[in-house]
Amino acid sequence: CGIFANGDKVTGFKSMVTANYTAVSLQRDLNAWQKYSGSNWGAFTDYQDYIDTSPNDVRMNPARRSFHVRAVNKAVIQEVSLFAIGQGVHHWTESGGEITITNSNSNFGGCAAISEGYRDSSFTNDTDWNVARIKVATNLSDKLNNVRRIYLSTVSAVTSSSITLTNDLGESETVSGQPDILARDGYTFRTNSYVWVENPLGEDWRTTFTSSAWSPANADQLNVNAALSAADGTIPGTNAAGDDNAIGKRVYIRRLVDTRTPSERRYTLLLSNTGTARIPVRDYVLQTDITAVNIDSELAEENTLVVASSGNATVSGVNLAAEVSLRRASTPVAWSNTVYWKKGDTVRRSNKHFTCIEANNDATFDPSKWSESYVHMATDFNPEDFYKNEADIIVFD
Repeated sequence: CGIFANGDKVTGFKSMVTANYTAVSLQRDLNAWQKYSGSNWGAFTDYQDYIDTSPNDVRMNPARRSFHVRAVNKAVIQEVSLFAIGQGVHHWTESGGEITITNSNSNFGGCAAISEGYRDSSFTNDTDWNVARIKVATNLSDKLNNVRRIYLSTVSAVTSSSITLTNDLGESETVSGQPDILARDGYTFRTNSYVWVENPLGEDWRTTFTSSAWSPANADQLNVNAALSAADGTIPGTNAAGDDNAIGKRVYIRRLVDTRTPSERRYTLLLSNTGTARIPVRDYVLQTDITAVNIDSELAEENTLVVASSGNATVSGVNLAAEVSLRRASTPVAWSNTVYWKKGDTVRRSNKHFTCIEANNDATFDPSKWSESYVHMATDFNPEDFYKNEADIIVFD
């Protein structure tokens, strides 16, 4: 290991400056490594076993991880031109330790930077905040002009059970059995949802899809439950030549689109302060004041909340107010088939971590929709929430 700065060993401003410090830690002691096999982490048999094992199944033993720079218990380190090569953890803080990193880098190894725990007390200028209001996301029913038309083709022929298009719909390369024009935006031909045909002389005609609305084998055909008719009961009818009036008209489906801005999709806290304080700092941990009225406990570690973003706000009756969004900093989430997983979500499964790369709510775990992550972390490591999912766009199919 490199530097271990423990603030409990000194008094005053527990600080140091470190410059031009490079360390190499290429560990060959097999006792320092673990192999994943049969849903558990265990020892290697020999060095050749270590070489032949997939990197996704190798980690440094969490109990024996090396590190380059570690600051704990409110120690403060300023790094200038530090280079870490091969350590289990390159830059590590605990219990209110702080590191500023300038002109430095990380090469190989297990983890570039990690912070655990938090200070046991607040700075004076971070205290006395109260929750004035909880600002919730905007209801979609409050938005206008948020219906999208997706045009498919024009009508070539129509019956009470099918609409034939003038052009084939191409199959998606990523979603089998779905046309690309829909699948690329997360849509499908949902059973009993509407398909529409333009009517230049009145309300557009419509009907609903069957449970097998489309297949690549008949790429120009849409299967429907009934003949076309408008909401007022008007049907296309036929022209003087006996052709259906719907022929040649454009076919489309409609979908509700989430047009809310990021701030309209986000839940935030409006905070007030009657004293002298600074606006809450990003990544700082929220903690309750157990001396306050009706608060009898601190927030538990598994419910650690940190500031994701903050800014000035206006709250009636106080001169100092802030609006903050929050992120869970320690999320103990096990994979479940009852949850809709979004891109960026990380779960634990069979003593490993996986990050979602394709949104899903599959009944069984599909490895193609997940990427192994945090391989070098301990099995019980809880990652923080993916920041982009705090104001997620909802797709309505």
